[in-house]
Amino acid sequence: MPSLVLALGFAPAVAAQAATDSLPCHRTTCGLVLDWGGGSTTSSLPFDRRYGNPNDFEEKVRTGLLAHGIRVAFTGTGDLKILLRPRMNTRSMCDAMPGVNTDMSCTSMSEVTAVFTPNEATTKLPSTQNFRNRCPDPKQAMTFAQFGSYVAESIWYALEGERAKQGRPSAHC
Repeated sequence: MPSLVLALGFAPAVAAQAATDSLPCHRTTCGLVLDWGGGSTTSSLPFDRRYGNPNDFEEKVRTGLLAHGIRVAFTGTGDLKILLRPRMNTRSMCDAMPGVNTDMSCTSMSEVTAVFTPNEATTKLPSTQNFRNRCPDPKQAMTFAQFGSYVAESIWYALEGERAKQGRPSAHC
């Protein structure tokens, strides 16, 4: 009788592990590619005095996905390839609040397009997703780090969260 109780105690944990392993990028590593366009790389983009370092975006996306158990590598290979195409806004407001003679010389990220490409035709994936860098004030934008965290949460939601009836991520400006 004790062996039966012990076996039943492990059943939910085994079922949960099997459900997690069936999700994309949990069992195997998926490829994450950032296409900055025009031959640019993260390190070739300059630091912005208001919105920070573009490297923060890449780091926050990777760590945010890892926090949800989504394993990614910046190689573009794996069961699933996630291609991120950021669009930059070179005329973003530098001031904390708009006023007279507002400085619009900062660079922020206006949106990111995520394209999900499976290596197997049987894998059901979300369609192409656009994540916009929106704040309550249309002249404001999230920093690179804040937007990276938001994009990671949005990718997780597209891959798993919506199916699991989780709440949609929201921007924190």
